[in-house]
Amino acid sequence: MSGTRLSKLLGLAGICTIAAWSVFGTDLVVQGQPPTAAPRQETLGPYMHAKLVHSQQVLRGLVTHNFGDVRKGAGALKQTSLDAPKPRGKDPLDLELYEHFKLEFLRLTTQLGEMADEENLEGAAFVYQNLTANCMACHQFLQANQLRTAN
Repeated sequence: MSGTRLSKLLGLAGICTIAAWSVFGTDLVVQGQPPTAAPRQETLGPYMHAKLVHSQQVLRGLVTHNFGDVRKGAGALKQTSLDAPKPRGKDPLDLELYEHFKLEFLRLTTQLGEMADEENLEGAAFVYQNLTANCMACHQFLQANQLRTAN
């Protein structure tokens, strides 16, 4: 991948991060610390803020070629996803589709960590772009189906 293509890819990832930041607020992100979440939160908000902070760490690592930041951010994204409450809804198919997005997120965060371990900047940037696309698709799905989180 050429430097220009990589720059465009990272620029797109940055735009998506900024868009997510504007959706979920800036207070926790500006501080650079993910929120602490009680184990039985009723909303996904704190988890989404945490994912945003961790994704910024990944993006920072990609831009600065700091594979440690990419690795740490990928691991934190994965753990935050595992800790998030499961949604509840009336249609079991909706819940299955949500699980598909979650499994893809976990697969991509694992792959992102592997790319960081290999110090493969282009591979990590590509996986990060796919991760961002998965997040956007999942958010559209959640909003369209008005899924709620369990107590």
